[in-house]
Amino acid sequence: MSRGLSVLLCAAVSGVAFAGGARPHAATRPFIEQLLVDGLGFSAAQLAAVRRGEPVTAALPGSVDRELVLAGAIRVAAPVERTVAIMRDIERFESGVRFLTRQRLSDPPRAEDFARFTLTSGDIAALRRCRPGRCDVKLDAEAFPAVAAIDWAATDAAERANVVLRSRALAYVEGYRQRGAGAAFVYRDRERPIVAAQEFADMVTRSRPLGLLAHELSALLLQYPVARPPGGDEGFYWSVSDLGLKPVFRVHHVVLLRPDAASDLRHVMATRLLYANHYFNSALDVRALIDDPSQPGDAHILVTVSLARLDGISGLLGRVARRRVREASRQALATTMVTTRDRAQAR
Repeated sequence: MSRGLSVLLCAAVSGVAFAGGARPHAATRPFIEQLLVDGLGFSAAQLAAVRRGEPVTAALPGSVDRELVLAGAIRVAAPVERTVAIMRDIERFESGVRFLTRQRLSDPPRAEDFARFTLTSGDIAALRRCRPGRCDVKLDAEAFPAVAAIDWAATDAAERANVVLRSRALAYVEGYRQRGAGAAFVYRDRERPIVAAQEFADMVTRSRPLGLLAHELSALLLQYPVARPPGGDEGFYWSVSDLGLKPVFRVHHVVLLRPDAASDLRHVMATRLLYANHYFNSALDVRALIDDPSQPGDAHILVTVSLARLDGISGLLGRVARRRVREASRQALATTMVTTRDRAQAR
């Protein structure tokens, strides 16, 4: 790990205490309390609930009106290594009725990695009507000619549509791995094009909660692939989730960092959205494991900050879609926290 990251994380968590109270040398309130109360807006009642081992989630204000910001925390009465092992198991980490399918990509990614993904009948019907600037499936400029070339009267039209989406998803990952923000993926499904890398950078740099929890990790993602996690602790996967009116196909980059052994902040995992076929222009989930000083080595707190920039769907349908995505995302966050805690404590 870089010296800068080690210094930052050690400074951030010095004097951390949770159920056991502040350390004698700490001049300020415990870091975990500052983070949850001052940084993430938890009330005193919510802080007490976390101490009791209950899952707590909170919706925070975003930097723009279409930004979704969620925070969550839960105490896990188990060694931190158990939770790390669960988080590393990408295909099983997020579970519940809203998580439909997940698959880790090979290294390097291959076309076969996306073979299980299939579009819904609704998405296939939407693709038949797609034009640049007017499409109900989120696409980049290079996808539209491939969609237009499909013979929709052919018996294999649906499979050809699947091939287009699979190939574009693979292209997004390959471009990002090679050039990062330089790949310049641009959504063209709306009248106003959205440059995904610019949307991500603006979302991350303006986020105060993220700055408190994982500033250096955010910088690494902004500089990727020039900056990479120490030891190459990263991976890619795709998922299909039920987050509102329709299933959402997404492609992710996940990075796991481990601070110095002396730090109370034991591990930080970031999951960056590379592509989504509905609702999302950009997203980032950061999960941090923080030691519980009242039971060192035997308990820790899982803290999550989730950021997302939603697309600009207008009108009544847009308001309904955004509200459902917010509600479903908060439910999914709570479910993941509880499932992670229970799996870790059951081992």
